[in-house]
Amino acid sequence: METDKTINYIKKSVRLSFSIYGAKDSLNISRDVIRILGFPKFVSIRIKDKNHFAVVPSDVKEQMSFSVPKNLFTTKSGQFRITSKGFVTTILARNNLDKNVTYIVKGTYSEKENVVFFNMENHRIVIDGKTVQENEK
Repeated sequence: METDKTINYIKKSVRLSFSIYGAKDSLNISRDVIRILGFPKFVSIRIKDKNHFAVVPSDVKEQMSFSVPKNLFTTKSGQFRITSKGFVTTILARNNLDKNVTYIVKGTYSEKENVVFFNMENHRIVIDGKTVQENEK
C-alpha cells in the first residue's frame, strides 16, 4: 500500500513535458517522463492524430523507438534529446505551428496504460528561456 501512495505522490509532483525545438529539428523528453514510465531502456513516440501523441516505454527496440541515454540520471546535464526533422516538421505542420519557435507541451500520465499522453493544443511558446504565450485548451 505504501508503494501506491508513493506513486500517487510522485505523479502529483512531477513535470511531464516534451519540448519541440523547431529551428533545431529536435525534441527533448523530460526526465520526469522517463521516471514515471519506470526507467525503460527505450521509448516509442506514437502519433494518435493531428493533436495527440504518446510516449510509450519499451524494453526492446521498436519502430520509432529511441534508446534512453545512459547518462540521463547520472549527470546533472543529462538530456534526452532526439533529432528528427521528419517528426518535428510533421507535428508542427499538422498543428499550424511556427518552425522557428520552441514549444513545451504538458503531458498526462495514464497509470492504467503506463503511457504519457501529450496534446499539442496545450503548449507554451518559449523564447530565450521565457514563456511568452500559453495555449491551454
